[in-house]
Amino acid sequence: MGHLPESAPLEDYHSVILSVLSDTNSVVYHYPFGVRDYYGVSGTIRGLAWLVLFAADGILETAFPPDDAADCLRRHGFVPLGRLGEIVYE
Repeated sequence: MGHLPESAPLEDYHSVILSVLSDTNSVVYHYPFGVRDYYGVSGTIRGLAWLVLFAADGILETAFPPDDAADCLRRHGFVPLGRLGEIVYE
């Protein structure tokens, strides 16, 4: 999708995802879509906001840097649940 340079190895994509999911300041969202539930985790990597999406069963669906993260989250009805550190470690 052009989010990373074509020459970037798959490990770079994995690294971005792991970085978002390792940052206790990343924000977790519930994303109801039709009759299915999804969960998103939003974090900033190298100054760029990324959104990592999971199905309710925990399967990674996608990860991408929205053009305007706040607008994307608002327009699509993402409901903030809290910071990753609050949810996982408290």
